[in-house]
Amino acid sequence: MISKSPSCMKVETHWHFYGRCGVSISSIRYPGNPDSELMHYHDFHELVIVREGTGRHLYPGGSCPLGKGNFFVVRPGSPHGYADCRNFELVNVLFFPELLLFSWEKAEADPGISRLLDSVPSPDGSSAPGAPPCLNAGAFDTIRPLLLAMKRERLEKKSDFELAMNANFLQLLLNLSRAVLGSKPARPAGEPRLNRLIGFLKTNYPDPRLQISGIAAENNMTLKTMERLFRKYTGVSPAAYLSGLRLEHAAELLKSPECSITETAFRCGFSNLAYFSRVFRQKYGLSPREYRHNSNALPPAAPRA
Repeated sequence: MISKSPSCMKVETHWHFYGRCGVSISSIRYPGNPDSELMHYHDFHELVIVREGTGRHLYPGGSCPLGKGNFFVVRPGSPHGYADCRNFELVNVLFFPELLLFSWEKAEADPGISRLLDSVPSPDGSSAPGAPPCLNAGAFDTIRPLLLAMKRERLEKKSDFELAMNANFLQLLLNLSRAVLGSKPARPAGEPRLNRLIGFLKTNYPDPRLQISGIAAENNMTLKTMERLFRKYTGVSPAAYLSGLRLEHAAELLKSPECSITETAFRCGFSNLAYFSRVFRQKYGLSPREYRHNSNALPPAAPRA
């Protein structure tokens, strides 16, 4: 068990990291070690977005599971940490409200941001959050360019980078607020038809011969019923869900130089390279070749005091 004694916690300070900007960004990956991140606290707010993998968020009084797309805020002075990490990668947006170039007081009053902040654990453990909100595939795609833009601004530090960082951060908060307010209802465990369909797609998406209409017929339902189930509980159509599975796998393969772009397309269920390149650009805003070049674009973790 990880100790909750303050003497065992690391205090992180990033004043030198901000200048007058008020916000910065880093990414960090944890190995599959239950003790890879001890309980700690810091003197800034931390917006955490799970980019890949799974783990558990530890805080006084409990813990909760995390997976790709989960996001939450950690307040200054709130002890927390991570455990049971498996290929676990986080994007951390670190900020001091008093140094931001926009009104944090007004941002906090936004219904979505307010709900997000209300879900964070208290420093003394008197209140614990439930499961953090989670971005669906489409929402995750909308914030990725913002995270990359913040990274570039932080590294290049042009004369107007402070304004650019704040503008991108404000847009990021807006997108997350809308994700919180517009989150879809959780898929019920008692919906065996949808569970069966999703399981089939996750297993067979590399097969380029898959047809949504054929899958519906094989499961004794109309295409309209299948569309309704997917849109209600995933927020996207069955075809978009299938395409998302293929493109997410393609994005992972492109991070390795060992797999060519053509081989990546075929291994992920795309029989037409031109079509693959077009839909990949639509999803990620980059061609497969550009994505491979920028796959490690987010910065490493910030130094810790």
